[in-house]
Amino acid sequence: MPQSENIQIAAIEDPDVSETFQLIPKSFGQDAPFMNAYYLNHETPEGLAQGAKRFLAWKQSSAQSTFLKAVSTLDGGEKIIGMAIWTYMNKQPPQNLEEAEGKDEIQ
Repeated sequence: MPQSENIQIAAIEDPDVSETFQLIPKSFGQDAPFMNAYYLNHETPEGLAQGAKRFLAWKQSSAQSTFLKAVSTLDGGEKIIGMAIWTYMNKQPPQNLEEAEGKDEIQ
């Protein structure tokens, strides 16, 4: 009899960031303008590395955000299969990316 899949929801921990960030290009490809603009070249090795670095910095600096992962335990192993981020916005965010993170961070 095949083993059933169990999905658990847990907080994304710092060591999970690289694996979790890889879900972005797998999920969106080039079909999400926001992701394409915010995480430049996210489908390349360099873009994945830079994006994961920025994602980790966001996670570590945003007390208003909750970062969650969905973990599958099919066949006894664990694999991150999804993620979600909720942010409580207590003020209007900057209207362009340079104001939010600094021009050097998004190049």
